[in-house]
Parts: sequence; structure tokens; C-alpha cells
Amino acid sequence: MTSTGVNVSDYAKTSVTSNQKRNKPSIPPVMLTSAFQVLRYSALFAGVSYGLYRQSNLNAQSHKAKVDRDYAHQASLISQAKAEFKKKNTPPETATKGGNDPSDPKFDLEGYLTALMGEKAT
Repeated sequence: MTSTGVNVSDYAKTSVTSNQKRNKPSIPPVMLTSAFQVLRYSALFAGVSYGLYRQSNLNAQSHKAKVDRDYAHQASLISQAKAEFKKKNTPPETATKGGNDPSDPKFDLEGYLTALMGEKAT
């Protein structure tokens, strides 16, 4: 028989080394210096503080916008109510019986002149 070029001893060595890698104790985590810990927690605190500040500003802006919308709505309701009140309480226009057209058979000259004098007086 001819050899295929695979040495059995090489195979055994590789399997042992892979088993040894699995059974090695884990390396403890690197101990960080106290200055680095202070830096980490300072960054965390700064991030949380900025988040609270930003959220507070956003809430204040939305509250102000809501107040402005409510005020504008109230103002529009008041102006609508004033217009309705004015339309309801204004006296109807007094028109002459025959209108303002002299060629109309129902034309009232006295009413026309009275209305014309009333407009000039005011």
C-alpha cells in the first residue's frame, strides 16, 4: 500500500492541541484603572443628563405649541361669536317701498329723499 501523505501522528497531535485549547482556563478580564472607570461613569452621567435636558426642552416646546393652538382656537371662537351676535342684533336695512329706481311704478320719492337726507346727516 502506498501512503496518502497523511501521518497519523500529526492527526493525533492536532486533536490533542484542540482539546487542550478547550480545557484551558479562561483569562480573567483586564482590570481597568480607576481613572478609566471615572471617565466611563462621567460619560454615562453626562449622557443621561443631556437626555433629561433635551427631553425637558422638547416637552416644554410641545406644551407651548399646545397652549398657542388652544389660544388661537379660543380667539377664533370669540370672533365667530361676535360675528353671529352682530348679524343677529343689527336692525334690518330700511329700504324704500319702491326701491331706488325712479322708473319703478312703486317708487316712493318721499322715502327716497328721507333716506338720502339720513345718509348725508351721518
